[in-house]
Amino acid sequence: MDVVSPVPNFVQSTFANHNSTCFSNSFAPTVLSSGINVSTWNVEGITDDKLICLTRIMRFYSIQVLCITETHIEDSFQLRTDDGYFVFYSCTNIESPSHSGVGFIVAFSTISSIIG
Repeated sequence: MDVVSPVPNFVQSTFANHNSTCFSNSFAPTVLSSGINVSTWNVEGITDDKLICLTRIMRFYSIQVLCITETHIEDSFQLRTDDGYFVFYSCTNIESPSHSGVGFIVAFSTISSIIG
């Protein structure tokens, strides 16, 4: 059974000035049979600040793969963050970016297991 954990204080303080509910939720990372710790998050529009906070959440909860939804990104591309996470964005519905866009944030330690 998954244990729902409260969001750490650094997340709440980082987003105290943002008008977003996505960082006030509790969530439960799931450990797959392969041992990879996975979770999902509706980010309601990704920003640089949210990406930094999400990688901090991943480190805090030892999440190797975070699936993000509603990124509002209007393109498909990938990048690597300064702290070593790989980010993959995809969007096919550019006519309605306010409810579209998905992505994955993958820890460096896990990338070879996924891309292999």
